Amino acid sequence: GRAYIYHGGSTMGDPANLTISGASAGDYLGIAVACAGDINGDHFDDVIIGEDGYSANKGRARIYYGGTGMDAVADVTFLGEGAGNNFGRAVACAGDVNKDNVADIIIGAPSYGALTGRAYIYFGSSSMTGSADITLTGEGVNSSFGESVSCAGDVNNDGYDDIIIGAPAYLPNGKAYLYGESTPIAVELSSFTAQIQQDGILIKWEAQTETNCAGYNIYRREESASDFIKINETMILSRGTNSQGVTYSYLDTPPAGNYVYKLQSIDLDGSDEFTEPVSASMTSLVEQPSVPLEFALLQNYPNPFNPQTTIRFDLPASAEVTLVVYDMQGRVVRTLVSGHRDGGAHYAVWDAMDDSGRTVASGLYIYHLTAGEFSHIRKMTLLK
Repeated sequence: GRAYIYHGGSTMGDPANLTISGASAGDYLGIAVACAGDINGDHFDDVIIGEDGYSANKGRARIYYGGTGMDAVADVTFLGEGAGNNFGRAVACAGDVNKDNVADIIIGAPSYGALTGRAYIYFGSSSMTGSADITLTGEGVNSSFGESVSCAGDVNNDGYDDIIIGAPAYLPNGKAYLYGESTPIAVELSSFTAQIQQDGILIKWEAQTETNCAGYNIYRREESASDFIKINETMILSRGTNSQGVTYSYLDTPPAGNYVYKLQSIDLDGSDEFTEPVSASMTSLVEQPSVPLEFALLQNYPNPFNPQTTIRFDLPASAEVTLVVYDMQGRVVRTLVSGHRDGGAHYAVWDAMDDSGRTVASGLYIYHLTAGEFSHIRKMTLLK
């Protein structure tokens, strides 16, 4: 595949001013192209190009920064979650959904989860990474949610841009979804702490109420540094409006040092709020493990569990990793890990929710780790 950029002007026409070519046959670079807006704040508009056939249809999308020296080398790359997802089938500028005066982008993966489909929103910044800030999932299988994505403008006049996502295969006649809320975030936290554990730093928070909240991100910085970085790969989904309180936790495993954490709560329309920072120190009290000698999938802890549990897996070397939770009928419940991981001890937290954000029933579940040629299965029990 190829994509061609033509500079506007009175003499616009062939030949193209810049040609961007795909790396491999079947990647389908150019299946989707769009102006991304100015996502890095340098006053030049940027472009986004989808490649939904990349890596066995896992898919990817790439950002190319505009400028007087614009070239065919991608500046930011976003990867799909797994083979067959067709991530990058649709790409678009999302407008400014979080109202930070920087353009954001949205990418569709219509084949995710047996064609349930997903769409991913990435907030623009000068230090943009490949981690999605908001993940949206279709209603059911064979819907192809994310086949088309677009900014919808500010349809409710609340100062935040809104988005629209198509699911053309939704029965009987297709469906489109508009996301944009004028209701402010209403998350009342009763606690936010960082506690030293044997295996790392446990970040815990309790929400007394959650209204209009999409989920949470955790940010960390070294005590001597000025910039925070997001440490969770995907947004920690909210469990919806509640009146009895919900507790969340996340295990961070940084090197020894002094750290500061803050929690970001994200509204359904992309607006956000941050907590006051809290501090924790990883010192000699916590022995940092060396790289493991062999692959291993450990028993989850606690087990049985409610409402969440932590799964550890060891990698003696870097590998492509998937960690998937199944029910006893062999159906995929939740994909916890999908992608490249370096050698070392890794942790994944399952909050007893499926890939659509629904709380699952109590019972016996299987979790399956694949890392290169290594494969191992264990069982765990959810009690309510």
